[in-house]
Amino acid sequence: MKTIILLTISMVYLTGCSSLRPLFEEEVKKEIAKNAGIQTGVIMEEDLAGLPAPVQRYLRRCNYIGQPKMWNGRIEWKEANIKRSQDGGWTPLECVQYNFVPEPARIVYLNAAMWGIIPFDGRDKYQDGAGNMLIRVMNMIEVENASGKEMDQSSLVTVLAEAPMIPSIMLQPYIQWTSVDSLTADATLSRNGISVTGRFFFNEKGEYIRFETKDRFHSSGGVHNNYPWRVEVSDYKDFGGFFQPAVITATWITDKGEYQYWKGEIGAMTYNVIK
Repeated sequence: MKTIILLTISMVYLTGCSSLRPLFEEEVKKEIAKNAGIQTGVIMEEDLAGLPAPVQRYLRRCNYIGQPKMWNGRIEWKEANIKRSQDGGWTPLECVQYNFVPEPARIVYLNAAMWGIIPFDGRDKYQDGAGNMLIRVMNMIEVENASGKEMDQSSLVTVLAEAPMIPSIMLQPYIQWTSVDSLTADATLSRNGISVTGRFFFNEKGEYIRFETKDRFHSSGGVHNNYPWRVEVSDYKDFGGFFQPAVITATWITDKGEYQYWKGEIGAMTYNVIK
């Protein structure tokens, strides 16, 4: 019986639709074309004026002063794992993403195999002021196509949490910063009628170590809860002359306790990608 099931899955997969990779590539190409030929200049000390002290220290610590401003960034994950439920196991993923600066956008492609045999791929994005998570199994069975105001807000706050990875985002007028203390700063990102706020934590060395917010929705079975959400980063490495965290985890703090659902390590980062 198991052999019959596997053969059936294989036949459906081979005769199914194309993967989501072409959609991802078209959406990335569209976003790159929006800013073709953009002149960015370099990050200067005067660009840091008005930022909270720990944010300024972070930009200096990571060697961004005097470097070209980024209008996008490509992040290749060396290792990525996701947990789809609090009691579930980890699923390893192949993952690549692009984040964009002038008009905030984030487009991610991932693929994996459930139980090691059933292929699925997904595209997660915030683009043109809206969020969307699309997942297909065997390249043809759509198991998730999440959109709407909760998805828009959740995707936007993810853009905010990842701002230190593409530091020019931290300098944009669509983010308003508020000093909390010498190691902490709040930031509010407003776009398309939605505002999200999160708190950034830094250590004494000037490194960004944690992000916390209550503006991201945990969605399950059509129910959306504003559970606290935490991102933690560590293991700073040199990426092409820039000092950036390589290991990143994401955790929900639910009514049933903490639930870490993402852990990954960045393998490569490339800024100002033109194709």
